[in-house]
Amino acid sequence: MKNSETPNEGKIKLNLNQIRRLIRITDKLGRSNEAVYKFSMKLCRNLYTYTNNPLYLWEAYVRSRKQKRGIPAWVLEYFDAVADSLFDLDEHEKPTLKIHNTLCLDKQCFANYKTFDSLCDLYFYIKEENKNRILSDIFPDAGKKFKFNLGDEGIKKAYYSIKNLVKYLEKTN
Repeated sequence: MKNSETPNEGKIKLNLNQIRRLIRITDKLGRSNEAVYKFSMKLCRNLYTYTNNPLYLWEAYVRSRKQKRGIPAWVLEYFDAVADSLFDLDEHEKPTLKIHNTLCLDKQCFANYKTFDSLCDLYFYIKEENKNRILSDIFPDAGKKFKFNLGDEGIKKAYYSIKNLVKYLEKTN
């Protein structure tokens, strides 16, 4: 059996980065592939659960709207909670701060969301290189290759973070 096959099902198992690209390509083509749509919703939900980054809820919302689908209940639950919080504004609170805190969006959410693909590339590069090299020898090269100025410890932390995410997604998908 090839490494890319799931033992029980014999289905092709794509890595996380390939899945994200497949979803984006499907979106750009404007094709509404049921399997890709369902998987993208599941991926967004699991990434939100794992990272607690609400941008994955927004991604699910946008994808659903573009494909003229109903908004998943788990996305609407977030919007309902946000809406309820917005109407609980205290007259002494600063509205912009309340909105910011209610949405749970900050610079870090956007930075993490935007660097996700690069971190996946980094993870799969290190994983592939690890077949022939020791992990600790790969981290400096990986940092240079992907232009991450994190130092060896930062690269190591990023690698294990994505590794844990991949394990989590494999269990839940």
